[in-house]
Amino acid sequence: MADLSLAKRLESAGHRFTSQRIDLSGAKGNGKDDPGLTIEQIEERMRQGYPVVGLKGGVKLANGHYSLTLDADFPGAMAQLEAADTRLAATLRTEGSKPGHLIIETDIPVKGENIDTKGRVRAIDILGVGRLAVLPPSHHRKTGQQYRIIRDAPVQYIPWSELSAILLSLCEKNGWVWKEQQRKKTTVAASTQRRGSDAEAIKAKLKLWDICPSLKAGVQSCPLPGHANGDKHPSLNITQDGRVFNCFSKHGGGDVFNWLEVAEGLKFPAALQKLAGMAGITLTKLSSKRQDEPDCPEFLEMKKSATVILMGERGRLRRYLVMKPDCLEIAEFEYSTRGD
Repeated sequence: MADLSLAKRLESAGHRFTSQRIDLSGAKGNGKDDPGLTIEQIEERMRQGYPVVGLKGGVKLANGHYSLTLDADFPGAMAQLEAADTRLAATLRTEGSKPGHLIIETDIPVKGENIDTKGRVRAIDILGVGRLAVLPPSHHRKTGQQYRIIRDAPVQYIPWSELSAILLSLCEKNGWVWKEQQRKKTTVAASTQRRGSDAEAIKAKLKLWDICPSLKAGVQSCPLPGHANGDKHPSLNITQDGRVFNCFSKHGGGDVFNWLEVAEGLKFPAALQKLAGMAGITLTKLSSKRQDEPDCPEFLEMKKSATVILMGERGRLRRYLVMKPDCLEIAEFEYSTRGD
């Protein structure tokens, strides 16, 4: 029987495992992931020809922490991770055919995510919920090389807010793309597109602590609503220039517009008005005419009456025309009648 001493040691702390049957070409047999297997079940699986033992991510452990593994795929990524924090340089480390895995514990169940280079090459895999980290004595599915322990050490605990800040700093340093964090920041890009020049002027003038004086650069407790236990494990990180925030546990990230949206429930137009007043900026007045509006008399007459809601003598308005300050949106409308 293969040596499962590492898996047995991790099981004693509350870890659970998965098992797969995978040939060296990467083709899967009938080995779908079985979440939450014990070592006893793993041993039985191995007797049945399932040679891959995987450490399940996002499992709640006996001490209340959650399992998490960082898989450093890109050359130099492991060295940068270990140089970034002494806990990463001291935790249990395993290796297959690449620099390998750092096995840690954190305070929340982290979703499995990827960090890629600009060339879409995998830099770091965050093996959290829904992911597995292959353990010794498994063999790498492509090279056939056996996984081994590189640093036989206790598993270190790092709060997710601190670990996220480390990963974000590596992304900024190397130009890597953390897809999930990029997704969380797309709201402000879409919302400011129409009033780009005004929004950019506001963002250049205001910092986050200008609208919330208790904020500071770095990791801190998040004052935004919705955190349990007063954000006991600080989950908010603010960049040194004070222009971008990231709430790792709940709200995502963004700039001053996103902050007001979460903190005060303001949509972009209201946030734009408020922040313009704080920054002392006069907003550009947008034209009420769209570039694609025709100039024919029929359209101009329809536009003139667009603000009028017409009700039929026997009917009920179902859809109507709406005139907005900066654009004309025309919706079809119809009447429900009694027979006419």
